[in-house]
Amino acid sequence: MGGSRRAAGRGKHASKVGGKIRSPSSRGRRRQGWLALVVGLLSLVPFLNGLQADFTLDDVKVIRDNPMVTGGESPLRLLTWVDRPEIYRPVTMLTYVANAQTGRGTLGYHLVNVGLHVLVTLAVFRLAWVVLDSPVGTVATAALFATHPIHTEAVTNIVGRAELLAALLVLGSLLALVQASRDEARHRTAWCVVSLTTFAGSLLAKESALTAIVLFAVVHAWYGLPRSVRRTAIVLSPYVLIAMAYLGLRAYLVGSLTMPTPPSFVDNPLAHVSALPRLQTALVVLWEYLLLLALPFRLSADYSFNQVPIVVSALDPRFLLATGTFASLAIGLWLSVKRAPQLVLAGAFLFAPLALTTNVLFTIGTIKAERLLYLPSFGWCLACGWLVMRFAGRWYRWSIMLLALIVTAYGARAWVRNRDWQDNATVYAATVETSPGSAKAHYNWGTELVRQGRLDDAIHHLSTAVTIFPDYGLAHGNLGLALAMKGRLADATWHYREAARIEPANPLALYNLGRILELQGRVDEAAQQLAAAVRVNPGYADAQYLVGTLLLRQGKLDEAIRLFAATLEIKPDHVEARESLRRALIRRDAASGR
Repeated sequence: MGGSRRAAGRGKHASKVGGKIRSPSSRGRRRQGWLALVVGLLSLVPFLNGLQADFTLDDVKVIRDNPMVTGGESPLRLLTWVDRPEIYRPVTMLTYVANAQTGRGTLGYHLVNVGLHVLVTLAVFRLAWVVLDSPVGTVATAALFATHPIHTEAVTNIVGRAELLAALLVLGSLLALVQASRDEARHRTAWCVVSLTTFAGSLLAKESALTAIVLFAVVHAWYGLPRSVRRTAIVLSPYVLIAMAYLGLRAYLVGSLTMPTPPSFVDNPLAHVSALPRLQTALVVLWEYLLLLALPFRLSADYSFNQVPIVVSALDPRFLLATGTFASLAIGLWLSVKRAPQLVLAGAFLFAPLALTTNVLFTIGTIKAERLLYLPSFGWCLACGWLVMRFAGRWYRWSIMLLALIVTAYGARAWVRNRDWQDNATVYAATVETSPGSAKAHYNWGTELVRQGRLDDAIHHLSTAVTIFPDYGLAHGNLGLALAMKGRLADATWHYREAARIEPANPLALYNLGRILELQGRVDEAAQQLAAAVRVNPGYADAQYLVGTLLLRQGKLDEAIRLFAATLEIKPDHVEARESLRRALIRRDAASGR
């Protein structure tokens, strides 16, 4: 019985013989095709209810309101264009531009994202087949990857496309390298060119694809012949040269290999602490990533300050648990080098892609994000596929039933999670529930509640945001707005002052403070704050206009006329400024007896 079940786990497929891969028979290829079709459908179904989702979070500024995307910009211009201070991803941006040409709605963008996820899943299926050499293990790996709920942020949030493209191109490059190592000499060069080209494309889709060089080394050490450090170094050298060329191009265009300016404290507090707390917290975040991969049921779009508290002591229980976990994993992988080398490969796929995104080597724009687990999750799924392969021989039915149950649960969770991404309001509401310690989550939801006119709820969440992070200038400003709308002018004034104190170079904070002071009749104080806003931003038309109205009330006609005229130079269609200028000129003419 045991032998027949074990045979069911193998079947007729490509097998490794003497370091080479034996091609499957025609029957084996047909079987692979049908199994690939099944996992392809599995990767499609859980994300269908996200096709009608609106632009959410960064989708708005990166795509919807970005003239470089919607304006039909030349592809050549996009090849050298830097989006935001640190983002250079021309391949990804070109796909957005192509989408924009088909219409202003989101359906086309979502169809491309879901299609890319299907293609990545098929690449996962193919690579898992090569590594595990088992239909059961391969299907388990690909099915888990296809339905994993951790992928909803990368698939359903449109800007997650960078993760999808980078993963597809990295896996395609790896598969081409494997094919080059197994193919006869006359086709080997062609496959090497394909591998190098797709690797270059992955770098231009997302910079974290640099870590694929580690995967190339591991894969070549696994399949390449002859196996030697020298041979591996020779094979890797063109990939390294491409990486160096990319880094040089990025340094030239962006001005830095990493972020030119650190992210805000709210987005990533690790950019504002010393090395030891940063590394300790990064290890805890890595452990939390493993937990999310194993139990992906409490998912969030935001983990910013203070959802993940900074580790300030080596005796922090989270740090001790993370250290113990990774020490055990390291020992287990070391012992598996000969007995279960597939697990070493799975570990490389899990941890290597995270090397540039865990704030270990340098800080990035976020402390933690689920989209960053898209490619690394392949390593996790590959390890799970290996487990299914090992147990399928003895407990075949139970293994298949357990796998089916997990895949169904994953798919259902992904389906439910997609509902949170329907629009910004649904994302913000869900994030407050899943990340109650995040000041930014409360700020976003509170700001949305102000827009909806639910002022009491807005005040509650914005107050929570400034309680979590007292120096959150934006939250103080919007809390002041909500309080002012409720008629609580004294409380609003205090929060506007805090916003101006925290961000003295923010003209909007100074303008809001001047506006609230003006409403209370404190004209001189209001004029001081508004004048400060104009000094910070001479092009701030509304601030120029409001200072002019205060001067007009004080009878300072010439100064008021000058400011009204300056407002119209900045904003010619400013109707109130034009009418106030007309009235000020009439008053001045009347006073002079004209």
